[in-house]
Amino acid sequence: MPIYDIAFYVALFFILGVVAASLKLNFLIVLTAVFLIAVIFLFVSYFFSYKINPRKFYWLAGLSLFIILGAFYYFCWDNYQTKKVNIVFDKEINFQGLVIKNPERGNEQKLIVKLQPPYSGNLLIKLQPYPSFNYGDMINFKGIIKKPMPQSYADYLKKDQIWGISNFPKTELIAQNQGSFIKRGLFKLKEKIIVNFQKTLPAEKAAFLAGITLGERSEFSKEFKEAMSNSGTTHLIALSGYNITILVKAVMGLFLYFLSRRRAFFMTILAILGFVLMTGAEASVVRAAIMGTILILAEQVGRVYSFRNAITIAAFLMVLFNPRILRFDIGFQLSFLALLGIVYLAPVIRKFFHLGEEPGFLYWRENLSATLAAQLMTAPLLISSFGKFSFFSFIPNVLILGLTPLIMALGFIGHSFLKRKNQEVKAAFIGELSGHFFFSADFYNHDDGIYSTLRLLQYLSLTNQSLSQAISLLPQYISSPEIKVGCPDELKVGVIEKIGQKLKADFPQARIIDDERAGDGVRVDENDSMLVIRYSQNGPYLTIKFEAKTQEKYSELKNYIKNLLKSYPEIIWQNELGVNLESLKN
Repeated sequence: MPIYDIAFYVALFFILGVVAASLKLNFLIVLTAVFLIAVIFLFVSYFFSYKINPRKFYWLAGLSLFIILGAFYYFCWDNYQTKKVNIVFDKEINFQGLVIKNPERGNEQKLIVKLQPPYSGNLLIKLQPYPSFNYGDMINFKGIIKKPMPQSYADYLKKDQIWGISNFPKTELIAQNQGSFIKRGLFKLKEKIIVNFQKTLPAEKAAFLAGITLGERSEFSKEFKEAMSNSGTTHLIALSGYNITILVKAVMGLFLYFLSRRRAFFMTILAILGFVLMTGAEASVVRAAIMGTILILAEQVGRVYSFRNAITIAAFLMVLFNPRILRFDIGFQLSFLALLGIVYLAPVIRKFFHLGEEPGFLYWRENLSATLAAQLMTAPLLISSFGKFSFFSFIPNVLILGLTPLIMALGFIGHSFLKRKNQEVKAAFIGELSGHFFFSADFYNHDDGIYSTLRLLQYLSLTNQSLSQAISLLPQYISSPEIKVGCPDELKVGVIEKIGQKLKADFPQARIIDDERAGDGVRVDENDSMLVIRYSQNGPYLTIKFEAKTQEKYSELKNYIKNLLKSYPEIIWQNELGVNLESLKN
């Protein structure tokens, strides 16, 4: 039997053994079943040797012993994980924990923490949004740890080695940056990308873009989640092989421009690994990453890529790392079922509906057959697990999937909000501090660095000035950086309304703008100064910016703003959302 067939059957039989053990079958039953399977293979090889290759069935009879190995591995692994746990349940205790995953944020924080001695095991901790915690924080807790209920939920959490839940315990931060510096850096990069989305797009659009590019779902409103569920498009924000394929092609193509194929291969592998870690290592992403790695490895060594072997090896490696996911992780099950449908059922659908081999405009034919195939394969599991299934969801999926690569690419270009605003006000020129510049006069309202440079050179040529001369003629202001202070979402609008009334009373001669032109806040313009205080549409914080012509006026404004903000107890100064707070100090 060829080595690739041996690898396939070893992995397949091992997985079958894990399935049997996860169903809690008695080990004696597993042994009996394997014995019968081996006998059947030997029987077939002996009595049908004139029709088949008997050596293959001899091999299968021997390799079926890996079913026993898979079941034994599951029992040993499960027993080992259980014995490591030392948790006191249903009693108020003090305990320390290290945050080992990027927290989920929203109306509440969800932390996965690893207990520190004398206790051991992982917990799910639910907390209020503030004070907020991060990956790598060491925290002291005081509260009650409960066993997850019902049992199905407990089994679901155990796949991540989570053994207990504590709701809203008292907390005290002990230390920061205790986790892996690599993961910490990747999580910070992810947060910066999401903040960039939030700065440039309305809340729902920023949340959707974060979901489709990074698998982030914490910012979704309840209504938006329900709409996606009813339309059958929730999977679009569950990262999958489609996203990994786009990443692999883009990154590999980029590296090949300036690296050899060998070095580009290793750099692409590192990029895939970083993306998987940054996005939380969900089952669909890990599966796609393993298969993507096998694909580019096959290309690198000049071997034929076998989908059958790739998907089986991917499942084998994931099950080897955590055998519980095979039964208790519905994301793992849906991911593999959908992929099997796309590969084996989609060609049948294309043939049945005479769709042909051409992908069509925006790949609509390919997306239609793939979507129908994936939905048919996952429908039984979705209906049995969630009790509902959208039979017409293939329509929005076909429309959206063709645009996904473009959405992912443009998602990292953060100027769409500014461009939209320029279309509203029809300014000849508009720009922002981050470096986006749009020209509408004699141009088509586009942000382009090279074009901006050419327009500047044109101006210097027409006015016969050097750049330094042109800059010297501009008004000179002392400007603050962009300052952010925390303020809960449910309070920030009311705080800005009160601040607006206060500013109108304190600056009666100034020009006050308190409508949408100021960006959901208040702007005060004087002859020698300007200040803006606004609330964010995308996060629980206020943004402040001010400038003045003289240092004296700048200091005066700074002190005024500091005292103004400190007069509102709703404002939170000590959290990670605070940015450039030192600019308000004396």
